[in-house]
Amino acid sequence: MRYEIGPGEVHCWTFRPAEFAVNELAVVLSMDERKRANRFVFDRDRNEFVVCRGILRHLLALYAGMAPSDLQFEYSARGKPALAPNSDARIQFNVAHSRGAGVIGVTCAAPVGVDIERMDGFARVSALVPTCFAPEEQAEFASLPQRAQPRAFYAGWTRKEAFIKATGEGLSRPLHSFAVTIAPDACPRLLRCNSDPASAAAWTMADLGDHGFAAAVAVPAPASIRARNLYPQFLGLKQA
Repeated sequence: MRYEIGPGEVHCWTFRPAEFAVNELAVVLSMDERKRANRFVFDRDRNEFVVCRGILRHLLALYAGMAPSDLQFEYSARGKPALAPNSDARIQFNVAHSRGAGVIGVTCAAPVGVDIERMDGFARVSALVPTCFAPEEQAEFASLPQRAQPRAFYAGWTRKEAFIKATGEGLSRPLHSFAVTIAPDACPRLLRCNSDPASAAAWTMADLGDHGFAAAVAVPAPASIRARNLYPQFLGLKQA
């Protein structure tokens, strides 16, 4: 079976790792991935890594028309993974997971970035607003009713993370050097990008999260975002 993706489409798959069987997914991991998994101290973190990596392999295998264990990855200088040339190199993807939920973005249109965060602990992380949000983002955040600020923080944070993951720069890019819309009910949009001000309008962003999680996708091109929940049965796997 091969799952097709059209030009200009971005497929976003959200999933709950607890629904997947760890042992069934562990068998498709490479030796390097197993070594990475063994570095985790806690079983919970190790299992979530194994599940998310196994899901990624099974899903990308559908797009590439390959066996999950045959996929090979290569990494940029800042650690962003990509399919190696022996796979279907036109497919670009990104993956994120956060304490019980994950998201994978797949496209052949342009580089893609995704992020997901559990929306809790706002009192602890709200102190990051002055250092992580650009001046116009801080102003928008401050203008919101207090009851809306927790959702706004996570909406803004995941949109910004998705952007820097799509560029491949990660946190090496200063977070004040670009700005996104912050209000959770506002259309997700890149407002400013210092390195190329004219490019901001070309970006497509969308929110993906629900049920206690915020999530976002970003791609530097006009794109059609298709969001779906991913279940074990779709990948031919057993329910945990």
